[in-house]
Amino acid sequence: MNRETALPLTELRGSADLTRTPEARIVRAAEQDGDVASISPERLGLEDCPHAGGGVHDWLFSTACQLVRMGVTDDQIAKLLTEWTTHVNRCIYDREVQDAVGNARRIVTGLDSERVGWKHRVQKPSWQEKLHALARAKRETGITSLDGLIASSPSAPPEATDDFIDALFPAESLICAGSEVWNCKVSPREELRGCWDSLRHIVPSPMSAETGINLQGEVSSRCLDNTGPRRFLVLESDELNFDDASAMLMWIGRRLPLVAVVYSGNKSLHGWYYVEGRDEDEIDRLRSEHELLWLDPNTFTVCHPVRTPGVVRKDTGRMQRCLWFADLEGERGSQ
Repeated sequence: MNRETALPLTELRGSADLTRTPEARIVRAAEQDGDVASISPERLGLEDCPHAGGGVHDWLFSTACQLVRMGVTDDQIAKLLTEWTTHVNRCIYDREVQDAVGNARRIVTGLDSERVGWKHRVQKPSWQEKLHALARAKRETGITSLDGLIASSPSAPPEATDDFIDALFPAESLICAGSEVWNCKVSPREELRGCWDSLRHIVPSPMSAETGINLQGEVSSRCLDNTGPRRFLVLESDELNFDDASAMLMWIGRRLPLVAVVYSGNKSLHGWYYVEGRDEDEIDRLRSEHELLWLDPNTFTVCHPVRTPGVVRKDTGRMQRCLWFADLEGERGSQ
């Protein structure tokens, strides 16, 4: 993101007529007439919002910064950004808009938005917002049950762990897996062939080395230091039942390529999303919405292990099974 240069407070405070700029007057007049929607970015000398994948998040921040400099109030900026992103082919939540406005105000003026009258929405989404997101997921995907998810699988889900691993990890991959989260070890993919029976946990991205130095300064087989670039982001929800989780995972699949859904062997489904080469800012934006989307935030950590498909879970005796699967080559081609 291109960071905007902060406007010195002395300059800002010395501009007593900042809210009387031509742009600010246009916005204020339209708001008084109840017709903010009539104002286009072009009318204020701004660029239109790009479509999804073209830098929407950066555009929100950059445009908010420019509007702050024009003397437009934070409430007005939020209304304009919301109106100007109605054509974008991705979800634009109120919180993303409000974060852009708050950050812009702080960067440009050095003032906290709350000190200039901007009331931030509480970071934790309301129950109504969460229910609305879930209802939208069902409506837009058409998936309302686990059976519907399974029936929609583009390919036959692999039953054997080796088949799953072969399909998703390159042959030269170093893979971190273990019977428990705390005893995961790193091995070449081919050395693990046929040896998955007790390896119930796996890091969903290839490792860069057999060991690394963890945050405590100790040598570790599983830490950020020896985890390679993120290949898959695995998302799960312990709050949602299987039917609701099916809809939510498929809905998130409209933002990131979904390649597999795995039953954990207990009470949750794990969605595997192919994110290799994607900007981590995009992952961070999704992380910031984890509560709204009913997601467990822990799996956003790149070295966090998840359930290995095709292996029996120790505490329940149930198979950790792949239920939905898409061809990875096809997903690469669609990016």
